[in-house]
Amino acid sequence: MEKIVNFNFLELLALILLINGCAFPLAVRAQTKNLTLSTTVLDLGRIAANASPPKSVEFKNSSTEKLAILIIEKTPDILIRYPHKFYQPGEKGMLLIQYSPRNTGEFEETVKIYTNLDETPVSLKLIGTVVSVLECFPDPKNLLKRSIEVIDKDSREPVPNAGLSFVHNNRFDHPLNFRVDHEGKAIKELPIGLYHITAVAEGYEDHKEELFIPKSQPFVIIELSALRTPPPVLALEPVEEVPRPAAESPSLTVTSADLPENLYAANNLIFLLDVSTSMKSGGKFILLQQAVNNLVMILRPIDNISIISYSTEANTLLTGINGSDKDLILNSVQELHPYGITRGVKGLNKAYELAEQNFIRNGNNQIILMTDGEFSEKGISDSFYREMLSGYASKGINLSIVGFGINKEAIDRMRMMSEAGQGSFILVQSDNFKKEILIDEIKARSFLGN
Repeated sequence: MEKIVNFNFLELLALILLINGCAFPLAVRAQTKNLTLSTTVLDLGRIAANASPPKSVEFKNSSTEKLAILIIEKTPDILIRYPHKFYQPGEKGMLLIQYSPRNTGEFEETVKIYTNLDETPVSLKLIGTVVSVLECFPDPKNLLKRSIEVIDKDSREPVPNAGLSFVHNNRFDHPLNFRVDHEGKAIKELPIGLYHITAVAEGYEDHKEELFIPKSQPFVIIELSALRTPPPVLALEPVEEVPRPAAESPSLTVTSADLPENLYAANNLIFLLDVSTSMKSGGKFILLQQAVNNLVMILRPIDNISIISYSTEANTLLTGINGSDKDLILNSVQELHPYGITRGVKGLNKAYELAEQNFIRNGNNQIILMTDGEFSEKGISDSFYREMLSGYASKGINLSIVGFGINKEAIDRMRMMSEAGQGSFILVQSDNFKKEILIDEIKARSFLGN
């Protein structure tokens, strides 16, 4: 079964009109973003190299459909945390951003955020100046003095007048007790060492943690969680109850509605991801990450996930992970970066080994190979691939291939391999990439009516 992702009609029409010198209406070319940010430029100000505190940017699902962040394209110096889940229409979330550059001076970095709803990424620009750590201490003449800040863990807003107790190196008979000001800040001398920290504030849970403060840390940030108290129960006169439709949950970590267990069998999925240098060109690897993450968002606890990356060597990243452990899976895919040459046979051997280890009887046991097909192994014939893949297919382990690129020889080989593996061949021919290609494939393969 072969699928081809074609050019969008409007994009093709725009190209024809531009070639003929025609103006194309802005309203057609512009795309409304379903993910909106509270700001598109985040000024981090003066930050210390390798010691900058995190900052937050609020985002909102401005669409009428559920939205998920699939991948964030960034440099390794940028760390971004956020809840991996579906966001309902109108729901807001928070990106927690920390930048740890290695060099001093002014900087400008662009982060690209891809979602399941937007065809193009939403961009966020980071600007600021990196200075030495010494310049970030409250008093450069006394490096024991450090800035202490207490904030709300969810909103990132300051918590005023919080009471703190710092116990240095287990000397509980000599605690340092104080309160932060109305901006949630204080400056105190804190020698190097291990601290037992206690924080209390009205409306927040009591907070305790252990923290080692090194010589090079000019600040301490303490995050408090707001109390989660149930609403008061009111005594009311009994009234006739009017039936109402159930409200949709604002947070979905397992979207069984997308793969109901009565319609779709359990999946044993092995993602075999090409991370060779050739996948960098044309944005192929970003498209790969989007497709995988979009599928991961709808998987269930009954599904098992394994991930193997391959280039010069094949590396097993995850083995038999529960489909509901989305943070672990998505973070593993997020951190992959293309390098090296393509040695596909090494990856295939590992993938089939994991497929057999985690085999689900009466389930969908499937390897998803995502590659541009430009293997570097020499002297391996097509008959070798056919014999190997058809043998595993007879055992109930299928191979489907998502192929990138335009190399005719590579496309022919991928088509042959998917046929031998009794799976699908999905050819991606343009940037008009359908993020649901893996969702559609898994639904077709795991449908219990098959």
